[in-house]
Amino acid sequence: MLKKLNLIHYAILAMSLTPVVQAATDCATQTDIPPLECEALVALYTSTDGENWTYNLNWNVTDMPCDWHGVSCAGGYVTELDMSYLNLTGPIPSELTNLTNLNRFSMSSNKLTGSIPSELGNLTNLQSISLNNNQLTDSIPSELGNLTNLQYLYLNNNQLTGSIPSELGLTSLEWLFLDENQLTGSIPSELGNLTNLQHLDLNTNQLTGSIPSELGLTSLKSLNFSTNQLTGSIPSELGNLTNLNYLYLDNNQLTGSIPSELGNLTNLYYLYLDNNQLTGSIPSELGNLTNLQYLYLDNNQLTGSIPSELGNLTNLYYLYLNTNQLTGSIPSELGNLTNLDELNLSTNQLTGSIPSE
Repeated sequence: MLKKLNLIHYAILAMSLTPVVQAATDCATQTDIPPLECEALVALYTSTDGENWTYNLNWNVTDMPCDWHGVSCAGGYVTELDMSYLNLTGPIPSELTNLTNLNRFSMSSNKLTGSIPSELGNLTNLQSISLNNNQLTDSIPSELGNLTNLQYLYLNNNQLTGSIPSELGLTSLEWLFLDENQLTGSIPSELGNLTNLQHLDLNTNQLTGSIPSELGLTSLKSLNFSTNQLTGSIPSELGNLTNLNYLYLDNNQLTGSIPSELGNLTNLYYLYLDNNQLTGSIPSELGNLTNLQYLYLDNNQLTGSIPSELGNLTNLYYLYLNTNQLTGSIPSELGNLTNLDELNLSTNQLTGSIPSE
């Protein structure tokens, strides 16, 4: 009898040590959010291998979706979804179109594959999309042009192809980052409609054609078109970007002269025009850029002498004028540049000596 009781005791103990497996979320009975929104979150979990996320607290094991990691709710709806840096793998499910009250959507720095669902264009309350640093392919959906409240769009560092949709000329956009993809075609002139845009980055793609003159947007603080295949001249209208701090047009196939209007950009810190096919002389007006810290004009076909006005750029750390066809003597005014860390005038036809600081 005692032996039988011991067996029963051990059986009960073993049962108490066995982990209880929580049933998956029942979207029909949970009361946090509408069932369709709950199902959209479950679809995300299933599509992106939720079991192997680096952090998946409560996901698909409780009936309170608003307590799941990365989910924020307000008024009984999902309003924010931040799933960055969680090792999400696989495609973005189209069911996310049912999160109609979503205003912030971030899945950056994961391993997402496949295309960007065109259905995201239905989420008209979105103010921010961050899908950067993934492995997304195919083209940028033109339906994103329906997001008239969108302020921040980060699609950089993916493998996106095709052209930039003209529909992205959204007046609400403030930050547009499409850099480090495989985008082709020309830069849409419709981006000139982005009257609130502060940062535009299209660098390291395969963009062709000329720089649209319509991009004279006074709100811009940074403009980066470097490392593409852009041709034509630098539009003088860029001289209207009086709030600009950073201008990168390097590593393209730009021709023509440097517009003297760039001397209006008195808030500029960085000016990179190197590795193009620019001709003509260096405008003396660049001497107005007294806040400039980096000036790269190297590897072009610039001619004429070095303007003495460059000696006004007393905040310069780097001045690269090498590998051009510059002539004449080196201006003594360059001796005013007492903050210079690097000065390169090599591979020109200059005479005289480099002035001492």
